[in-house]
Amino acid sequence: MRLVFKHLFKNIWAHKLRTIMLILIIAVCSFVAMISFDMSGSLSSMIKGVFADSMGTTDIEVETKSPVDDSFADGAPECNVLKMAVMGSSFDRHLDYDSSYVNRTQLSVFGLEEKTAIKMALVRDTIEIGDKKAAISESFADEFGYEVGDKIIFHGEQDKPVEFTVGSIEKKQGIFNSGEIAVISIDDMKELTLSGELEITDILVDVVDDSKIDDAEKFFKEKYPTAEVVNFLESKEVKDAISSITRIFLVLFAVCMLLVIFVTISVSERMIVDKMSVVGTFRSLGISSKTTTFALMFENAILKCSPFVRQCGIIEIYQNEV
Repeated sequence: MRLVFKHLFKNIWAHKLRTIMLILIIAVCSFVAMISFDMSGSLSSMIKGVFADSMGTTDIEVETKSPVDDSFADGAPECNVLKMAVMGSSFDRHLDYDSSYVNRTQLSVFGLEEKTAIKMALVRDTIEIGDKKAAISESFADEFGYEVGDKIIFHGEQDKPVEFTVGSIEKKQGIFNSGEIAVISIDDMKELTLSGELEITDILVDVVDDSKIDDAEKFFKEKYPTAEVVNFLESKEVKDAISSITRIFLVLFAVCMLLVIFVTISVSERMIVDKMSVVGTFRSLGISSKTTTFALMFENAILKCSPFVRQCGIIEIYQNEV
């Protein structure tokens, strides 16, 4: 029996190209299978991470046709609600190479509740707003030369000018990841209106229990039938995009699997032809047909299964790292 196994392992290494080809084909197929079956979850996590960079822990955005009040989320699953108001303000900067021309930048001024925004990771906890203080984006401050403590004028309704003090300069994070942004408090935002009152129609919602996001979406759609309710992670567009990409990888996996089957059958047929002389040798040495058959099956199993075992180890390491 030792002679049989010695011959088998020697034969495996004697056909290095055949062995390497099998290992490569099966490894590629296993890798594609790993990506295909894990694609949906990975894409969901990736999309959630992308949204988290600019939207914090926001799950749902509700844009109503009419102003909302403090009873907006009454009856909904437990959630954090951030009411926002947005206005645009233009700034001109003379060009360095020609002072007769100016570069005009449109700055979006957001009015929001500081504590809720911090809780939802939309702004940093070091932000300075309120009492006529404004937080501005770092890119805007660099372009126009603003520093903390400088005076800045925002133009509200009908170009109404209101002077603020730069309270903090914010790097790209959360709401400041969306471009040229300035953030002030809700109370200060009222100063930019002619009536001194705000009509809130844009609300961000962070559902405390993620398993109830769909219930919250359904609640807001029923309570505000004319509102536009956007579920960032469970929207139809996101699901369709994930499904399309997943289908592509599943087709690729099917092609690779067919390739593995074809190569395996071809190699096995070649091995059968090559082993005819080996069978004769074993039989001439008095080795039984049962032992000979087992030896050949064992060699074939080693060739086919060793790449799968190795790839399973790689997949396990990958999943642990992720």
